[in-house]
Amino acid sequence: MKKGLAWSLAALGLLVVVVTGIWFWSNRQSHQWAFADGSTGTFVKATYGTTHRCHVGPFWMALVDMLPRGLQDMLGYKGGQVFTTGESNLVLWIRQSPAPPAGTYYQIEVQFVDENGYATGRDVGTTTLNVPGGDRLYRVQFSAFPRRSRDLTLRILDRDKQYQYIEQARFRLGNPDHRQDPGWEAAPLSLEDQDGDLAFRLVDLRTRVSRRNPGQLPRDSNDERAMAAFEIRRDGVILSNWVPRKIWMTDATGNETTPSSWSNLWETNRQIIFFEGSLWTDEPAWGIRAEFSRDAEYLPDELWTIHHVPVVQGMHATNVVAQTNLFDTVLSLKPAMRQGNRLKLEIVSDVDRENEYRLTLVEVTDQMGQTVSRSGTSWGGTNSGFDLDVDEEEKEIKSLNVTFAWHASRYGEFRARPELGPAE
Repeated sequence: MKKGLAWSLAALGLLVVVVTGIWFWSNRQSHQWAFADGSTGTFVKATYGTTHRCHVGPFWMALVDMLPRGLQDMLGYKGGQVFTTGESNLVLWIRQSPAPPAGTYYQIEVQFVDENGYATGRDVGTTTLNVPGGDRLYRVQFSAFPRRSRDLTLRILDRDKQYQYIEQARFRLGNPDHRQDPGWEAAPLSLEDQDGDLAFRLVDLRTRVSRRNPGQLPRDSNDERAMAAFEIRRDGVILSNWVPRKIWMTDATGNETTPSSWSNLWETNRQIIFFEGSLWTDEPAWGIRAEFSRDAEYLPDELWTIHHVPVVQGMHATNVVAQTNLFDTVLSLKPAMRQGNRLKLEIVSDVDRENEYRLTLVEVTDQMGQTVSRSGTSWGGTNSGFDLDVDEEEKEIKSLNVTFAWHASRYGEFRARPELGPAE
């Protein structure tokens, strides 16, 4: 009897889902667009919580996907793409038809547009999956999004042949975690904090500015950044050799994010950091934690110089050519690796001190004493990498002389109201 009742309820549930699914299926077709390569993008669904499932097969799987989890288990349904997140996250599922050719790198970006028209977003991971029918499924995961809005406005971008981001679609969907939490009250700007003998003052916090000039509007999405400006003092004297390196952001609804694509500018006694992936401007205040570090005038006990570092061909090296201990951290240098017209230096530390110290490449010359230009830096946990450019005249580089600085960071915390657009 109980089993028959259960099957009856399952059948009734399935009927409801079929009717709802017809509406769902016709509605989802409106969220389609053309990608830059001519393929079709389709918004499949949004899931919120710690367990996320999305069908990738026939129509009936989409309907069963909409059933309560208990009924799915009773029916023995185990289909679809399933994964879990440690905390409640928002996951957006996007289908591309057909998938790009094998071996082709294709990148999309998803942003949320707030009530002021400001578009931003920093996903915590995008996974690509090949699905039946020769399509690709993107799984874009967010821990932060505009929680106060009843509806979310999505902005879908991809890269054109010039690797510039182009908006391809914009549409709305219901907010699965709509909140009305009280907002933080922000004091006027010029907030201050101190770490040791350094005093930090936040003097400006803005979105929608040009990454080339904070006093101008951005030319396009690729030029748009948010920015924070600080005055940094010791004993009342403005310092120019301390630079904001990293920003962490929070708001009253529980959003937390770490922006990316940092760059710096020294302007009129203030240090400016530009970044992408901020929070949204319909919040009355943001919480800001900033990391500061020096970019010059290192102390003698922070420096490590190594001569005659060998240059080898290849992508990876495992042997260590030099080692030292600075401030209770063992640093190990590998040979310089030659990769086409690039050289790469890699240092491994025995412990992860990423939020305490920074490793800076101060100087690098070849065996003839000629300066070798630097082109990039990567940092992740216990590994630090430094890219060097090599032109035609530098092909005979056989060894390097390098100087590193291992130096402590300082931190400041602030709460401030973000402004939209450049200062007038």
